[in-house]
Amino acid sequence: MKKLILILPIFFLMLSLPSEAQTVRKAKARIVANTPVTAVGQKIRTRRRVRRRVHRRITRRTLKNIPGTSRAITYSRTKYYPVKGFYYIKQKGVYVSVVPPVGFRVATIPWAYTSMVIANQAYFYANGLYYTKTKNSYEVVKPPVGAKIDELPEGYKEVTIENKPYYTFDDNLYKKTGEQYELIGFFGE
Repeated sequence: MKKLILILPIFFLMLSLPSEAQTVRKAKARIVANTPVTAVGQKIRTRRRVRRRVHRRITRRTLKNIPGTSRAITYSRTKYYPVKGFYYIKQKGVYVSVVPPVGFRVATIPWAYTSMVIANQAYFYANGLYYTKTKNSYEVVKPPVGAKIDELPEGYKEVTIENKPYYTFDDNLYKKTGEQYELIGFFGE
């Protein structure tokens, strides 16, 4: 009985070994657009393809739940929930990513901000928003024309005007100047 207990695991191990190998199957001749892809009798090795994203991360546009550490900020009778530098509002049972309006104030700005001085005014840029420092908070302000940023915010769109590429985000119009993007104007004005 003891020998049987020792032999059974080894027996099952031996049965499972071939199933872990890469699968090989014989292919029949397939014709795609009158061009043979494989000849009869050739072996095709199937391999799972892994596609890795090499670009910057893309945040979620919607969330089912807000983290417990996020506290709502009420502005103009709308509750905004800050999560990792982005702002969400509740719509139809989910939380949707939005851009807060000019005048919106927060106690702290996202840690990944860029500071800049334009026309003797200090600005802080993070995730597509421009802030200025007030007494004890940071206020979202209208972007200053001439501001240069290293990377466009998530959700930007590329547009072509007079056969030249431009980029828009929240009605702000950017053009590429060297390695940076410069704010040159606004849509709707």
